[in-house]
Amino acid sequence: EARRKGHGGGSAPRPDTALVMELGDSSDNDSPADDDPGTCRVSISVRALAPNVPQRTRPKKFYACLYPPQPLRDYHKLLRNDRVKILRIRNPPEHPCLGQFGGFAGADGFRRQEVVGIYAGVVHLEESLDNRSHYIATLKTRRRMVISVDAGVYGNELKFVNDPRGTDRKANVQFNSLPAFDRLGLPTVTMTTLCDIQPHQELLVNYGDRYWENVNWVKLNAAKPEEMTDEAGNALENEPQEQFPRGHEFTSRMIWDDVASDVLREVARPQKMPTVAVAWSEDTKSDTLGYVAFARQTIPEGECVGLIGGRLLADFPVDHRFEAEAVIYEVPGVKFRGIVAENEAKYFLDAANPNCKWCMDWTEHGAVCF
Repeated sequence: EARRKGHGGGSAPRPDTALVMELGDSSDNDSPADDDPGTCRVSISVRALAPNVPQRTRPKKFYACLYPPQPLRDYHKLLRNDRVKILRIRNPPEHPCLGQFGGFAGADGFRRQEVVGIYAGVVHLEESLDNRSHYIATLKTRRRMVISVDAGVYGNELKFVNDPRGTDRKANVQFNSLPAFDRLGLPTVTMTTLCDIQPHQELLVNYGDRYWENVNWVKLNAAKPEEMTDEAGNALENEPQEQFPRGHEFTSRMIWDDVASDVLREVARPQKMPTVAVAWSEDTKSDTLGYVAFARQTIPEGECVGLIGGRLLADFPVDHRFEAEAVIYEVPGVKFRGIVAENEAKYFLDAANPNCKWCMDWTEHGAVCF
């Protein structure tokens, strides 16, 4: 993530000022700090494979996502949704999910039409979906492509939100029919409220007829305990789960590892750096010829400029000729060599007195970004 930082008397980027970074030595920069993602720094080294070749072409659309997603799997974070609590249901005795888990509002409750969170899990295309799972949410994305999120193994708190069938209540949350997008421009399946929800009230969502057609009633009924009262015959209280329930793996994001890179790019939404413009520049004094990233307006120190989007590089290619205009951000200390920038980050200049610096960061759902 490119962030403003003063170096050696450098000034804040003002309108029409070129955005520059320093070709750094890893020993001169701060190393990543897990305890404070806001100030985490990654050693910087920007490599232009052919710096004297003019960059005469630039894409019409810029994307902030990184692909392929597999090399990033070890660097994501797990972020719990503190506004949703998981409880083992002990009462009322007629509850259809007695003895199982449920999702409940936290101490703050929710207002009507408020986002409860994303439905985390493994993303599949329709043809690769395991229809035996009972934790699937589907979403129609850009270009009418349908993706499914399976929380059967990996999921978050929202996988435990139950259906109101068999209770005397109505659904109070719903899955959005249109996708929301995260900071990387990738679509997310979100759950929003249909009404005000009081603190500690159970969240209920309609699963749809397809779910009930495939449900295993024998297995479902076998999970219900025979006794849900204490020794005095009083109903037990619902049991809060401080840890994520055993037998379920927690993730706070949508996992795209099984989706091909071309499909990931197809469903992603183009995202521009809002304060950055890319324009053709011919500067005879500095030998600059090509497209250059400029600040559209004054960017305050410490403000996020944008995300580096592009292709993750496992190793540097032996033959650089096919990537004559490539700009690679090297990331020391990770299992991949760097990022071939494909958005505005490709057009930042290299300078000894930079006005920007980039670092590792994480999205609101724990996905790593730069």
